[in-house]
Amino acid sequence: MRVWNYMTADRITALAAAVGVIVTVWSLQSQLASSRFAVSVDLLGKMDERFNGAAMLKKRTEAATALLKKKDYGMADDVLDFFETIGLMMHRGALDEEMVWNTFCYWIDGYWRAAQPYIQSERQGDPVVWTEFEYLEERCLAFEKRKTRGHNTEEVSLQEFLNYEARLSGDEGVSQLQKRPPRRQKK
Repeated sequence: MRVWNYMTADRITALAAAVGVIVTVWSLQSQLASSRFAVSVDLLGKMDERFNGAAMLKKRTEAATALLKKKDYGMADDVLDFFETIGLMMHRGALDEEMVWNTFCYWIDGYWRAAQPYIQSERQGDPVVWTEFEYLEERCLAFEKRKTRGHNTEEVSLQEFLNYEARLSGDEGVSQLQKRPPRRQKK
């Protein structure tokens, strides 16, 4: 009963106002998180559509062919720049790491490994070229390690990856998208 002696109308009003502010802040944070997630999903969907669109399929074919032949590496620039953009968006929090891993990690890892000679050569003139792509590769591999809990995995060979990508243009390219090899296979 003693507590109620100190609870005046002003104190009750102040307490109700404080509870109202807390509920409002929590509600706004919840709405912001939901909105951010929806924007991230939408952005990822647009990037996926772009990556699998006719123009990028042609660029991926050209990039893979150049990387297979180990010449005309500049043909890979648009694909590497695409992943640089994805990396920047993920680094800045616009894209969710798990969703990026689930959607693109097969290609991130394949193009990163295949383009190493070219990337290293370009970094002699510009040390920061494709650093967000590198960040993306590191984050995807770290996420995969956590996701697979360190189970033994074997990488898809670069030859297999590049041969697959080199066949994407043309009529068989669309059906080829349905038959991509698994990113990694258990030993």
